[in-house]
Amino acid sequence: MTALQVGYETFGGSRRKAVTLICLMLSSSLAAAITVYVDSYSMHKWDELVEIGPVAMEIGGAGVEHIADGVAEIDGVTDIAIFAAAEGSVTAIGTGGQPITWSASVFRYDQTLMTHFGNVFVLNKGAFPSATDEIALSAEIAQETDIDIGDLVNYTRGEPGIGGSYVMTVVGLWEFSGNSGSFHYGWQIAMVTGSMLDPRTDDSYLWIDVDRSRVSAFNVQGSLDYLLQIEESIRELDPTYDPDRDTGSRYWVNDGLRSGITNYASWQQGKRVAQLFRAGGPILLVVLTLFLAVRHNMNERRYESNILISRGADENKVRNMVYKEIMILAALSTIVGLGLGALLSRVGVMSSDYFVFRWELFVNEPFLISIESLALSAVAGILVPFGAILAYDYVYRIRQTAEESTGKLAKLTRLLGFVKWDVLLVSLTGIALIAMLATGTALQLNPLLRFFSNMILSLAPFALFLGMASLFIKALRAGANRISNRMEGIFGSIPSSVGIRRIGRAASSAGPVAMVLVLTISLAWSSAVIGDSLPLTKMNQARFTFGGDIRFDLDALNSFADANATEFVQNCTLHEAYVAGAELSITERMLSTGYYDAADLVAMDPSDYLAVGYDYTGQPLNESPLSSMLMELETSPMGAIISQDIAEEYELSVGDSLRSYGTEGGNVSVFTFTIIGIYEALTNALLSDTSGNIWGYYGAGFGLRTVWVNRGYLSQFVNFTTESRNMYAMRVADSSNTTEVALDILEAAGYQSTDGDDSANNDYADVDSEVRSYIGTTDYTMDRAVDTMLTIATTLVIFGAISVYAAEGLNSRRREIALMRAMGAGKRLIVKTQATELLVLTLSSIMLLLVFAPLLIVTTGLSQQTSYIIYPIRFFFSVPYGTLSLVLGFFLVSVTLFVVAVSSLATRIQLSQSLNASWSEGGPMGGDG
Repeated sequence: MTALQVGYETFGGSRRKAVTLICLMLSSSLAAAITVYVDSYSMHKWDELVEIGPVAMEIGGAGVEHIADGVAEIDGVTDIAIFAAAEGSVTAIGTGGQPITWSASVFRYDQTLMTHFGNVFVLNKGAFPSATDEIALSAEIAQETDIDIGDLVNYTRGEPGIGGSYVMTVVGLWEFSGNSGSFHYGWQIAMVTGSMLDPRTDDSYLWIDVDRSRVSAFNVQGSLDYLLQIEESIRELDPTYDPDRDTGSRYWVNDGLRSGITNYASWQQGKRVAQLFRAGGPILLVVLTLFLAVRHNMNERRYESNILISRGADENKVRNMVYKEIMILAALSTIVGLGLGALLSRVGVMSSDYFVFRWELFVNEPFLISIESLALSAVAGILVPFGAILAYDYVYRIRQTAEESTGKLAKLTRLLGFVKWDVLLVSLTGIALIAMLATGTALQLNPLLRFFSNMILSLAPFALFLGMASLFIKALRAGANRISNRMEGIFGSIPSSVGIRRIGRAASSAGPVAMVLVLTISLAWSSAVIGDSLPLTKMNQARFTFGGDIRFDLDALNSFADANATEFVQNCTLHEAYVAGAELSITERMLSTGYYDAADLVAMDPSDYLAVGYDYTGQPLNESPLSSMLMELETSPMGAIISQDIAEEYELSVGDSLRSYGTEGGNVSVFTFTIIGIYEALTNALLSDTSGNIWGYYGAGFGLRTVWVNRGYLSQFVNFTTESRNMYAMRVADSSNTTEVALDILEAAGYQSTDGDDSANNDYADVDSEVRSYIGTTDYTMDRAVDTMLTIATTLVIFGAISVYAAEGLNSRRREIALMRAMGAGKRLIVKTQATELLVLTLSSIMLLLVFAPLLIVTTGLSQQTSYIIYPIRFFFSVPYGTLSLVLGFFLVSVTLFVVAVSSLATRIQLSQSLNASWSEGGPMGGDG
């Protein structure tokens, strides 16, 4: 090391290590931010699934009560009690004067059980039974029959008609506490004293609790192992139990706590995978940054390596020395990156939407870093850089061998040079994307093809980006001289001649930096557009689905409202937010003799509905192409507007006749329509939500097989009261909250919800509730939070990439700057030359940005799955131009300030250092890799 120039290791080594550490830290922090955010957010799910109540496990089996002492001695068991139950029934007089009988499990009141697990039972009223003629009933049963303390009921032991019957006094009303979904709770209807259980059906169980301090979300697998060990110890209390001989235990364990943890682990892992999959773009940024970091470190140490090799050092040992430094920095970056990732995760935790924050959540929300997150951070922070080293070394060796060899490998390398892989990649990927977009909803109708098409839409843009970026780099290299000539009047002769032309000579470094810049801004823009578009998508889909801003199911409401349908509609028109309303009667009829040829006939008053509904594009009907069709339907009662799929199936066109068949009352009725309009999709207003589910998959696509007809004409053939579903669609003022309007109208009509929760019933639907429900889902919240987090993380990546570019450029720039200084150039001119280089690189990247960003936004939008229902338009784009301009401005200002700072530091070189660097390039490993 004595041959090194003065200050080389002191300053060059420190800069090299710092730049490499920054890039490695950013890569590990991105993975840590996602996983730590999911961990922290998952604590809500942990509380939901794991807080099952006082009983952790239930043990059953013949003679289980005899092993209670053995179970109590098992490590981890903290509480134990015998729970005895048997079959029984309770008969009481209902509110209508008729006897009602409930048959289920009845359990025994036991003081020991109450001492250890008494908080399982909440005594609403009265007391627990203490005598054989006393009974305590489930509060739910008592509510159904208006039973109160002191009333008499008939209790039968065992099955009705077999066991003895007793008249008993109700002394208490109780209900279960804890998680009602747990296996322990909710099966029993009454509580009696021990002697009143049926001995023929008497079953005993052991209820136990365990030391829950040894169960934590930090170590899910360790928690599961702990509970499994307790279960195994319980089974081993059976002396005949021998798992090696497939001899089972007579004792079984129902482990509610382990079931909750298992469900939590599955949910957590699914969210991790989903968010990491969504982070395809940022992961590509990490790969580019790691490549730059490894390449920078290898090139920076090439001078030192060449000296050692020239002194007789083994080349492999020298290379391993370089690798060792990178891996040490990778290990250090993992620790620092985990801290930065944890800090970024708090940004996600307090995000309620894309860059919408609730600052109090930064402290109030739970915080968790699980063992899995630590492991994943270690993989990303250590193994990924190690893979980058191996890849770099492999490529370098292949290239070096090919350059020195004249054999087949060299010929193959030169042959591959003629293959324009980037042109081929752009062409094939572009054709695939165009073909997919041209199919419309065809691919979406098959669930399997839908999955693969969404995956292709998610990944193809980044493959296309690599090809486009390669072409961009080649154009940058070839056009540097022309750009330099045209920019002389702006930046000056020397900055243009020296700075801009260096981009062409150093395009191998400039290219990845430009790619990082373009990809970062594109991802930020895409997240902003997606966040703004999803609520709009839900709103337009809801308006189309419901047939208006609000839709009431008149048939269902008639059973619960004090007013009849006519009075209800009048109440709607009296509301201050009312704009227009229309009644829709929907009946299913056959278009041919085949069962599968049914279609929904939607009868309406066209002029009324014209002012109410929306088409599938989100436009109000009075502003859409359907406007003229509905006006014609008003004047042509026998007319019909049909969906496009019907026209294609039966080869129908405007002016043709359409026949429909009905079989009500055993008679076949046929009525004929004249087609006056054909439209892509028409609503039938039957669905109550736009989310759908995997079991209720709307495989045919919503808005198909639908016919709009004139209500007056169809009433001659169909009794709307008995043969159709009757809806009332309503449009309200733009500034109105549709949920509040709907509830006001329902309240005025005396409506009572069927389930006690107005927001959950299916008797009406409104747009605002649908949008609010969607943006309140866990998936939506997590996606927007992660998008916010990744935008901030990828912004930091830009600075890391430019740091590498600026630091790496010093190697090839030293001689250039030294000569400029020797010829009398001042610091300001040198700074301007360096700044010009980086600014032109930034501005030229914007050209690639304007091509790639719209493509990424479109494909990302079309890959969004907002529902299992297939809509004609799956995604509505809303472009927040203000936000996009703000994002671009932020990046440009930040990069400009950073460029100026880096350019100023770039002037701090020595002439001797420059000459030594120049000599180094002639060594056996000389030149940038």
